[in-house]
Amino acid sequence: MGTHHGRSKIIFYKDSTYFYAYGTKKSSLVALGTTVINRDTIRCTPFGYKKFEAVMSVAASKVPGDSVYIKIFDKNGIDITGIAEAGLWVGQENTLYDCRISPARQSVHNRPGGRVYLKCVEDFLKVDTNLSTAVNNNFAITLNVCAEFFYYTQPAWNGVPAAFVFKNNRLKDYYTGERFKKARHK
Repeated sequence: MGTHHGRSKIIFYKDSTYFYAYGTKKSSLVALGTTVINRDTIRCTPFGYKKFEAVMSVAASKVPGDSVYIKIFDKNGIDITGIAEAGLWVGQENTLYDCRISPARQSVHNRPGGRVYLKCVEDFLKVDTNLSTAVNNNFAITLNVCAEFFYYTQPAWNGVPAAFVFKNNRLKDYYTGERFKKARHK
């Protein structure tokens, strides 16, 4: 279920989470969080981005060759390899090597001391994925974000809770800030 309000977009998921974005592709506020439904009102509470578990799972293995291979999936199992940016970070060189992006797989030549760098997770959420390439070179990574998150190229975190009120499946009203706090106790 999703709705638009002005230049904003909100998507509600079956696992009681939501994705919210306001603004344009290049300048936007986004939020990910949990929802609680009470009759005609959906209360949205954003995750604290410092506590947010951005990586749901990693399947790592060793395959023949001297490249690192990366496949990335969103929280719903959708392959987002072609849109989620990744690379190989080599600390002693202080260099980031971008992966060649293809719809099927991202790959880059492995280097000593390298680790997988997920630009989408590390730049935005300030989370270090710490996936060393010393032993494994083939990674299937499932992120705890939806594919829509990757539409926004330069997002900023919006940590404001909100409540959305619906009538006949249409957005009737919404509350943020002080109005949200007052509505929460009704």
